[in-house]
Amino acid sequence: MMTNLGQNQLVDILLVDDERMKSLNEATFAKDNTTDVISYPVDKDKGLLGQLVVNVDEVKRNAKRFNTSYELELARVVAHGTLHLLGYTDDTDDARSVMKAIEDEIVSDYELGENDKLALQVKRKEPDLDE
Repeated sequence: MMTNLGQNQLVDILLVDDERMKSLNEATFAKDNTTDVISYPVDKDKGLLGQLVVNVDEVKRNAKRFNTSYELELARVVAHGTLHLLGYTDDTDDARSVMKAIEDEIVSDYELGENDKLALQVKRKEPDLDE
């Protein structure tokens, strides 16, 4: 089941390494570790759904761990972060299952060359942590 936004929404994506992600995770969530993606919602009325910060080091490790390609794991992480921007959570087993099913559909579409379900605008800028 895909969420229909009714219009194209853009997502800014910042690619970082472990060191930068650990710093952002500390500043955002007071967690002293790294993670694969952090989602920062912004004003949807401006056509921008939000900003994703993706840790490419974690994506590489996860691709190896789950025996998949870097590209497919990156697609999964971007899908996961975007779902958070759409209001999905993964704080319970049921919520994680819902998100995983949607991620699987998006990654499957990506593998089939149908990756136009999300309009992505890649920009090299830092997320605004004050919003």
